[in-house]
Amino acid sequence: MVEKFAASGVRPGNADLYQTAVDILKQKGCDESLIETILPGKFGLFSDRPLLWLWRFSARQSKPVLPWGESLGAERKCPQTPDPRGKGRSPNWSSIFSDSSKPLVVEVGCGMGVSLLGLASKNVFHVEECSQTSHDILGIQWSNCNFIGGDLNSVLVGYASGIARRWGISDKAAFAACSADDLLRWIRESYPGDVELIVVQYPSPYRLDDGLVNPGNEQLPSSPASGFMVTESLLQTANELLRSSGGKLLLQSNCEDVAVTMRHLATNCAGFVCVDVPDTMLEANEDRALRLPLRTLRWVKMGGERAAGQGWSASPLLPSRGTSETDVSCRLNGTPVHRCIMQPGIGVIRKIDSKL
Repeated sequence: MVEKFAASGVRPGNADLYQTAVDILKQKGCDESLIETILPGKFGLFSDRPLLWLWRFSARQSKPVLPWGESLGAERKCPQTPDPRGKGRSPNWSSIFSDSSKPLVVEVGCGMGVSLLGLASKNVFHVEECSQTSHDILGIQWSNCNFIGGDLNSVLVGYASGIARRWGISDKAAFAACSADDLLRWIRESYPGDVELIVVQYPSPYRLDDGLVNPGNEQLPSSPASGFMVTESLLQTANELLRSSGGKLLLQSNCEDVAVTMRHLATNCAGFVCVDVPDTMLEANEDRALRLPLRTLRWVKMGGERAAGQGWSASPLLPSRGTSETDVSCRLNGTPVHRCIMQPGIGVIRKIDSKL
């Protein structure tokens, strides 16, 4: 029960609630190591157990299709909501953010918005809750940014918006029930500030065609070129947004073939180049082969390119406060996560190799 309270956004500083839970567990003779994790000031939304609860909830959601009439305004703060067909007016950004001139951090396909909520609340909570990664390749002043996430699932967007309001950060963290393309288009057309970072993490994968009779989940897009969120057009829009501001694109997935495909799309079709990372994944770690997902084992058997070498990071690239529920699930299950940072480069945008 206490993990559900935490998942609903009850802050670690709510000493009475968490102390009551501690007292009950002690009376029942529960393990001391478990009790230690929920001591007041230590347990909250970004603890492992609440994030796993959110991951299980999110994983049960069906893959929605956005109705034509549904668009930006999940927080009901924007009176001028754009039409996905391009006929509507641009968002009134000053009604969404208290200062719309601040740099913007964007997550497309944000799901429950956990990463953005954590990054947006870094200066709201106590210092011990805001630890950083050992290196900060992004160099972003998170407390000086606005944050916006978009996802097709209005249930997940509603959760993120509700937490933002509960924590008093809805004037800097907004969420929209919309497609990835629409979100970036609205930002390109009218957002007054720079775009500091665009995050694409754990997009719903496409079906992996390795000749099997049963190719997998029928809800998934049939191929990278048919229904997959990350498209050549999306990445080219991202390039336009980031080029003028010197911003970066973060790509990560727990499906190795998806990560490789996204990076190839970004470099071959959208004019991005890979950024060197401090902790490079030098080679595919075969010591973890028994923990590789079945999909990755199929990809390796097909002779697929591995997510290793220049630009592939062995360590998280966001501050620890930006950890998502999927990050936690992967870490606890020993599932590799494949990450890279991209930035707009100089050169001709080329068509992607049809074999990828």
